[in-house]
Amino acid sequence: MSKPIKLIFFGSSEFGIPILDELRCASYEIVAVVTSIDKPAGRSKQLKSPIIKLWSQDAGIKVIQPTDLKDPGFLNEIVSLHPDLIIIAAFGKIIPGMILDIPKFGSINVHPSLLPKWRGPSPIQNVILSGEKETSVTLMLTDEKMDHGPIIIQEKTYVDDKDTYISLTQRCASLGAELLIKTLPKWLEGRIKPQEQDHSLATFTKIISRDDGKIDWSKSADEIDRTARAYYPWPGAFTFLPDGKRLKLLEVRILNIEDGRYESGTVFLTDTGEMAVACGKNALMIEKVQKEGGEPMDGKSFLNGHRNLIKQELRS
Repeated sequence: MSKPIKLIFFGSSEFGIPILDELRCASYEIVAVVTSIDKPAGRSKQLKSPIIKLWSQDAGIKVIQPTDLKDPGFLNEIVSLHPDLIIIAAFGKIIPGMILDIPKFGSINVHPSLLPKWRGPSPIQNVILSGEKETSVTLMLTDEKMDHGPIIIQEKTYVDDKDTYISLTQRCASLGAELLIKTLPKWLEGRIKPQEQDHSLATFTKIISRDDGKIDWSKSADEIDRTARAYYPWPGAFTFLPDGKRLKLLEVRILNIEDGRYESGTVFLTDTGEMAVACGKNALMIEKVQKEGGEPMDGKSFLNGHRNLIKQELRS
């Protein structure tokens, strides 16, 4: 290309930061970053900016935070920037076709799943919850349906049995950044023909809610372990103490025990004096917890201060 490619980036979460950084280092001209509006957070309800906004401001990149993606003023602003390309990564909203059709090289979405599997807002959580051993990053042309457009390229990566939402997000973001940088020159030169997805194979994810992290102790230790890792750090896997206080399980480990030895949800001591909880199958060694209103601590220290919990049942 005789002149730098001008692009606009749409994204709201930490997933987009490695992608943005690689695009900047590769000398693409990022004329604007579009992200979500500042929202109240925490007990104080003070406005909190998206992490993408903070990163972009530090990098000296123009930030746009539209309240309505169909607003004519927003459309005119995007048109005035004359983008050659739009890159989307974890933006969280359906972008109208009148925006997607502006750049001559199209609008490309970086999605962390092996599309058409796990379309929607929570693909990484669902990969972990399902116990899958591999996932993928997909580059796709974006249309007005959720993760529906034709695929440009896909690249797989492994899923470790210790992966949390954070670690797998970081791996997929790094892979997505590398894949985008090595694929864009071929795309811009017209050397890639996108392939339609097999929509009959599509599976969909949902927006995660706080209640999704509630533990059902009748499930197997393997299922609960996956829940704790998929929902770390938010909403977290949590249970309730006999006094009704919420207890977050921050780190757990599967422990094989004889079936029927304890009722599901029963707290017991391991042979090495560690805190464990019986599940529908096997048990979980509790390595790190956080009681409602308290600080994170290791399971052994927590149990030392709550000896009355031994042989009691935690509540779902």
